[in-house]
Amino acid sequence: MESARLCVLFQRSCWSVQNLRASDIICCWSVRNLRASDIIRADQESIMCRQPMPEPICVVENIDGSLRVNDCAIEYLYGIDQPVVVVSVVGLYRTGKSYLMNCLAGKQTGFALGSTIESKTKGIWMWCVPHPTKAEHTLVLLDTEGLGDVDKGDSKNDAWIFCLAVLLSSTLVYNSRGTIDNTALENLHYVTELAEHIRIKSPSPAGDEDEDEQEDSNFVQFFPNFIWTVRDFVLELVIKKTGQVTEDEYLNFALQLKKGCTKAINNYNLPRQCIRSYFPTRKCFVFPLPASQDNMARLESLDERDIWPDFLKVTQHFCDYVFNESNVKTLKGGHRVTGRRFGHLVKLYVDAICSGKVPCLENAVVTMAQIENQAAVQEGLKVYQSGMEQVKSLFPVSIDEISAEHQKCSNVATTEFMRRSFKDETEEYLKSLSEEVDKYYFELLHQNMTISEIKCSKLLSDLYKDMSEYLQQGEYTKPGGYELYCIHRDNIITQYHRHSNKGVKAEDVLEMFLSERSVEANTILQVDKRLSQNEKKIQEEREKAALIEQQKKAAEKKQMEMAQMMEVEKESQQERLLQMERKFEEEKYLQQEELNKAVNSKLAEQKDLLEKGFKEKAELMDQEIEQLKKEKEENSFFKKVVMPLVESLWSVLQQHFSVHSSPHRSSESTVAEQENIMCREPMPEPICMVDNVNGSLHVTTGAIEYLYRINQPVVVVSVVGLYRTGKSYLMNRLAGKHTGFALGSTIESKTKGIWMWCVPHPIKADHTLVLLDTEGLGDVDKGDSKNDAWIFCLAVLLSSTLVYNSRGTIDNTALEKLHYVTELAEHIRIKSPSPAGTEDEDEQDDSQFVQFFPNFIWTVRDFVLELVIEKKGQVTEDEYLDFALQLKKGMGKKESNYNLPRQCIRSYFPTRKCFVFPLPASQDNMARLESLDERDIWPEFLKVTQRFCEYIFEKSNVKTLKGGHKVTGRRFSHLVRLYVDTISSGNVPCLENAVVAMAQIENQAAVQEGLKVYQSGMEKVKFPVSLNEIAAEHQKLSNMATTEFMRSSFKDEQGEYLRKLTEAVDKHYAVLLGENIEVSEKKCQELLSDLHEEMNKNLQQGVYTKPGGYELYCRHRDSVITQYHKQPNKGVKAEDVLEEFLRARNVEANSILQTDKKLTENEKKIKEEREKAALIEQQKKAAEEKQMEMAKVMQVERESHQERLQQMKEKFEEEKRLQQEELNKAVESKLAEQKDLLEKGFKEKAKLLDQEIEQLKKEKESSGSGSIFKDYVMPIVHAATDTLSTFLQYKLMRKAMF
Repeated sequence: MESARLCVLFQRSCWSVQNLRASDIICCWSVRNLRASDIIRADQESIMCRQPMPEPICVVENIDGSLRVNDCAIEYLYGIDQPVVVVSVVGLYRTGKSYLMNCLAGKQTGFALGSTIESKTKGIWMWCVPHPTKAEHTLVLLDTEGLGDVDKGDSKNDAWIFCLAVLLSSTLVYNSRGTIDNTALENLHYVTELAEHIRIKSPSPAGDEDEDEQEDSNFVQFFPNFIWTVRDFVLELVIKKTGQVTEDEYLNFALQLKKGCTKAINNYNLPRQCIRSYFPTRKCFVFPLPASQDNMARLESLDERDIWPDFLKVTQHFCDYVFNESNVKTLKGGHRVTGRRFGHLVKLYVDAICSGKVPCLENAVVTMAQIENQAAVQEGLKVYQSGMEQVKSLFPVSIDEISAEHQKCSNVATTEFMRRSFKDETEEYLKSLSEEVDKYYFELLHQNMTISEIKCSKLLSDLYKDMSEYLQQGEYTKPGGYELYCIHRDNIITQYHRHSNKGVKAEDVLEMFLSERSVEANTILQVDKRLSQNEKKIQEEREKAALIEQQKKAAEKKQMEMAQMMEVEKESQQERLLQMERKFEEEKYLQQEELNKAVNSKLAEQKDLLEKGFKEKAELMDQEIEQLKKEKEENSFFKKVVMPLVESLWSVLQQHFSVHSSPHRSSESTVAEQENIMCREPMPEPICMVDNVNGSLHVTTGAIEYLYRINQPVVVVSVVGLYRTGKSYLMNRLAGKHTGFALGSTIESKTKGIWMWCVPHPIKADHTLVLLDTEGLGDVDKGDSKNDAWIFCLAVLLSSTLVYNSRGTIDNTALEKLHYVTELAEHIRIKSPSPAGTEDEDEQDDSQFVQFFPNFIWTVRDFVLELVIEKKGQVTEDEYLDFALQLKKGMGKKESNYNLPRQCIRSYFPTRKCFVFPLPASQDNMARLESLDERDIWPEFLKVTQRFCEYIFEKSNVKTLKGGHKVTGRRFSHLVRLYVDTISSGNVPCLENAVVAMAQIENQAAVQEGLKVYQSGMEKVKFPVSLNEIAAEHQKLSNMATTEFMRSSFKDEQGEYLRKLTEAVDKHYAVLLGENIEVSEKKCQELLSDLHEEMNKNLQQGVYTKPGGYELYCRHRDSVITQYHKQPNKGVKAEDVLEEFLRARNVEANSILQTDKKLTENEKKIKEEREKAALIEQQKKAAEEKQMEMAKVMQVERESHQERLQQMKEKFEEEKRLQQEELNKAVESKLAEQKDLLEKGFKEKAKLLDQEIEQLKKEKESSGSGSIFKDYVMPIVHAATDTLSTFLQYKLMRKAMF
C-alpha cells in the first residue's frame, strides 16, 4: 500500500508538471525496480483524471420534448475511472429538489434554484464531486427536470425523465411537499408505468403476458434504493392507533394496501404496491419549513444563521444517510459502474428512448461489455507495448531476457485487461488480447533476431579483415598455408566467443560463417601441397559437381520463373473476371431500370383508364404488367453469364500455359493510339444523315463517319410533323443558333430525308446532343404515304425524345394526320419472329413498345385559343394533351377508329408532354422568321420556346438500346446503318436483331482496341529484360486491355469476345517471350566471349601448363564468372548460357589439372574430414542452442497462460460473488415485503410472492453451484492450449525461415 501511495503521488506530480503519459511513468519506475502493475493501478485509480467539476453541467438535454445527451458531459464522464455512487432526485417542479443536491455536493449554490412558478431545471443536470466518505469514489448527483411542469404539458416526456432517473441511479430521491397522502401518491403515477418503459431482458419473438410479469417481479434486483423527502411538513408524526411514529414508519403507513378487488381499491393500491415491490429499500425524511415565508424565495443566498435549526438538522441527517448508505451503481450481474461506464450507460439509454425503443438492462450490459472489452484489449496492449519498449532498446538480448520481460509485461497487460473488462464470458476479448500480445511479441523476436544477426555478422566481418588481406596477398597459397589459415580461423572463433551481448543468432551466424569458409578452406587445402596421381579423379568430380550445381541453379530459376508466370497470369485472369462481373452487374442494373420505367408507365396508363371509366381496357393491361414484373423478378445473371465466363477464363488459362511452354517468333507489331472523345472539329452546320431519293432511303457516308468518331453518350432529339409547320426552327433553337436547319416560306417542303446536327450538350458534360430534323410528312410532291411512314418509324427508333410538331389545335383532324403512330406495330418488331409467328406474338411486341420508345412531346404551333375546358376551366398544356387523348366508350367501328391513334400514343410512349406556341410574329414577318431579330419576335413565343428548350435539355435522356445499354456516337452510327439497310431491303426493323448485330460489331472492335492498347504498351519494353519485368508489364497491360475492352463492349454474355482478346494477347505475349529469350541468349554469349578472350590468350601462351597453373586457371575462370554476374540486364537466359559456357570449359579444366601436382590423396582426405567434423560440431552446437531456446520460450508461454488462467478465475469468482450479493439483496427485499403483507393481513398477495422468491433462490443456487469451472475455466484452458499450439507452429515456421 505504501508503494501504491508513492505511485499515486508520483503520477499526480508527473501529470501536473510534465504531462507525461502512463507509458512514460512505467518506463521511469521500471528502472527503480517497482512493479509495473503498481504503477498502472496507481495511475488508473487516481482520484480523477480531470480537474474537479466546479459547477453542474447538463448531461441530458430536453429540447421541445426531445431528449439528447450533452457530448461535453459524456466526455467528462469518460475521464473518470473510479466507481461512481449515483444519487438522482425527482419530483414535482418547484419543490426544492435542487437545494438538496447542492447540500449533497457540500455547496450552497450550484444546481439552479428559483422562486417563481416556472420550472428552473430542464432535462437532467449532473455534478461530479469526490465522495465525502468513500475514498477513491466519485459521487454523481443528478438533478432532474420538475415533473408536471405547466409549460410542458407532455406527461410521456416526464415519464421518460423519471425512467432515466431510476435506470441511472443507485439511490433515487423522490421530493414532495406537504404530506404523503393519496394525492401525493397519485402524483407519483410514473412509478406505475415503469413496467411499460423498462425491460430487464430482450423480449422473446413470441413475448407473452407471463414474460412481462416475470420482468416486473425482477425490478427489485436492479432498481435503486428509494428515499422519500417530504418538504415543508408542519404536522406531527402521530398515528391514531400507534401514537408517535418514526419517519420510516410514517412512509410504511402511507404505503399500506387496502383489502378488496374493486377498481377503486386496485387504483388506490397500484402506486403503493409498485413502490413496495420495485425498490429494495425505502427511507423517509420529513423536513420542516426551512425559514420564514419572507426568506423562502432567497433560500440559496441565506446565511445558515437565518435557516431554522430543525431544518438544518434533518438536512444533515439526510446527507449523512446518503453518504453512508448509498451504494456504488451496479449493472445486471453486479458489475460496478465507473464514470466511463456510466457515460456509456447514459448514451445507450437516451439513444434507445430517442429511437422509440424501450430501454433494456440486458442489452445495455451486452453493448457496454463490447465497448469496454474492446477498450480493455487496447489498454492491455498499450501497457504491454510500453513495457516491452525498455527491453527493445537493449536489443540484441538473449531469449531468457526477452522471454522474462514478455512474461512480466503479458501478465501486467492481462491484469489491466481484467481490471477494465467485464462479462467476457467466452474469453473472446481475452483471446484477442493474447493474440495481439503474441503477435507483437513475435515481431519483437524477429527484430531481436535480425539485430543479433546484423551485429554478429558485422563482428565476424571485422575479425575476418586480416585474413581477407592475407588471402588477397596469397599468404595461404604457400607450403604450410593451410595450417596458418586454420590457426587464424580458430583465433577468430575464440575472439568471437569472448564478445558479449551477441543475442540469439550468435551460433547460427557462426555456423553460416564457417560454412562459407569451408569452400575457402578446401580451396587453400588443394593448393597447399602437391596432389597425388589419384587427385585427378577427385578434381574431375569437383568440376562435375560445379557443373551440376550450375545446371540445378538454372533449372530452379526456370521453375521459379514459370511459377511467377503462372501467378501473374492467374492474377490477370482474376482481374478480367472481376471487371466482367462489374460490367454485367451494370448491364443488369440498366435492364432493371428499363423494366421499372415500363412498369410505371403501364401502371399510370391503367390508373388513368380506370379513372376515365375504361375498366375493360384497364383489365386487358394486367397481363402486360404481370409479364413485365416477371421479367423484372427473373435473375439468371450468375447462372447464364458469370459461371460460363469463369469456365471459359480457366480454359484460356490452361491453353495459355501450353503456349508459354513453346514460344515462337513472329514479327507482328502494331502501334495503337487512344482516340480522343471527338477527333473532328464541332459540326458547324447540319448534314444529311439519311437521304431520301425517289422514295428510297440511303445513309450518307460523311454523317456515319462523323458519328463513328464520337465516343461520348448521345442524347438524340428528333422532330416529325407535317411539312411547312416550322419543325426546323425548333431544332435550330435547340442547337443554340438562329440558322442551321433550312427554313422555308413557300408551300414546298424544304427538308428531304433526315438531317443531323451534333453539338455539345448544354448542361450534361461529356455528352453530345444529336438533333434530327426529318422530312415533312404529307408533302404534296411525294404522294407516297409509305415513305412517310418509314421516316416516322426511323425517328421513333433513333431518338430518345420524339417531338411531334403541328399547327392550330389538337383536334380529331390533327390526330388523324398522326395515323403513322397506328402503323408502328406493322413497321417495328421488338424480338425476332418465331418460325410460326402468331397474333399473340405481335400483340406482345406491341405491348413492349413502352420499354424502348422515346419520350413524346407534342408542340402545337400558332395556337390562338384559350386553354379552357368547359367542365374543368383553365388547364395546363399537359392537361390539354391528356384531354385530347381521352378515349370514347364503346366497341363500334367509329369509336375504335377514334380511339386507335389516341390509344397508341398512350400505350407506346413512356412519357407525354405538350407545349403550346402562340404566333411568333406578325403575318408580314412570318415568311422571314429565320432572319428576324429577337426584338421583332413576340415575347410570349420566345418564352414558350425557352421553356421548351430547357425541358429538352433537362429531361431528355441518353439514347439506350434494349437492355438499357447506353448509345455512343459510334454505336449510333451502327444503329442508323442497320435500321436504314433493313428498311431498304424490304424487311421490318427489329430492336433485338439490331442490338445483337451492333454487339457483334462493337465487341469485335473492342477486341482490336484492347489488343492495340496491349501491343502499344509492350512495344516500350526494351529487350532483354527479366521474366519478372516482362510478366509485370504483361499483367499491367493485359488489365489495361481488358479495361479498354470492357469500356467499348456490351452484351458479351458468354465471354466469347473477352476470350478472343485473351487469346490474342497471350499469343502476342508468347511471341515477345521468344524474342526476349533470343536477345538475352545472344547478349550473354557475346559477353562471355569478351570476358574469356584474355584466358584464351593465356592458353595459347601456355600460362596454365606450369606448376600451380590449375589454381591460376580456376582463379581466372572464377573471375570471369564474377564479372559476368556483375553485368546487369542479361535477361532470362543468363544462367543457361553460363551453364553451356562452363560445360565447354570442363574439358579444358581437366586437361590443365593433369599437368599440376599437389597434396597426396590421404592428406587431402584427412583435411577434408577435419573441415567436415568442425562444421558438423558447430551445426550440432547451434541446433542444441535452438532447442534450449525453444524449451525456454515454451516454458515462459506456459507460465504466462497459467497466470492468465489464475487471473481469469479470480475475475469470474469476483463476478460470481457480486451476482450472489445482488440475488441476496433481491431475496431479502422480497421476504421483507412478504412478511409485511402477512402482518397486514394480505395473505393472498403474500402467497403470490412465493413463486418470485423461489425463482430468485433457484438462480442463487444455480449461480453458486460451482459450475463456473465448467462454464468458464475449462474454456480458458482450451484457449490456452490453442494459443500455445499456435505459438509452437509459428516458432517452427520461423526456424525454417532462418
